[in-house]
Amino acid sequence: MKYQDLVNRIRNEYLNARKSYSLISSERIQRGTSHTISSIIEDIIAEYLLNKLKNSTYAIWIDPQISIQGMKNRSNTRKFLFRPDLCIFDKNYKKIIAIFEVKMDLGFCRNTFIEYIEHRNEELLKINNKKGDCKKLLPDISISFEDNLFWNYIVISNKNINEKKYKEIENYFKINNNVGKLFNIVSNEHPNSKEENIVLIPNNEDFEKLDKYLESL
Repeated sequence: MKYQDLVNRIRNEYLNARKSYSLISSERIQRGTSHTISSIIEDIIAEYLLNKLKNSTYAIWIDPQISIQGMKNRSNTRKFLFRPDLCIFDKNYKKIIAIFEVKMDLGFCRNTFIEYIEHRNEELLKINNKKGDCKKLLPDISISFEDNLFWNYIVISNKNINEKKYKEIENYFKINNNVGKLFNIVSNEHPNSKEENIVLIPNNEDFEKLDKYLESL
């Protein structure tokens, strides 16, 4: 899939999501808000990642619910649940080798995103050397995690946040090599722009970085 094709597809999904119709055909059921877009975009990004992976033993899991053996949640009532938006799973070694979080933009967490990154990394340190269970996808098999696993963040748009704040976040990733990678898909307009005739321009530089990372796995 070409970069331009991908961003065009994302734009179209945003436009479709604005239609406040119910999937159920009944005059007595009406929807007052648009459908959520995040799950659809996760599926689209997952397809892109899969097409870039050279190893046929790798699979993409979308929003897996992985319970970590030997770890409890904050209330200590059940196993700790690990839920990346997307992960790359090595079917041969039964191991998660890469994880991604997909963000439509960073507007909602503009002032707390760096703290959020650090918290997520602390979670990964606790998972190191542990096993996990994903009953829905692999009911009878325990899985492991790559030793140097870190979070990667795919941000669809760098809009809905001021340029200075986004640059601060970019620089954080540049000077901290152990916190994962940041990939921005579209940089000229937000895919949810109200302008009717916008043309999204793919961020070729970050696309190429993402491709290079996937090729290295």
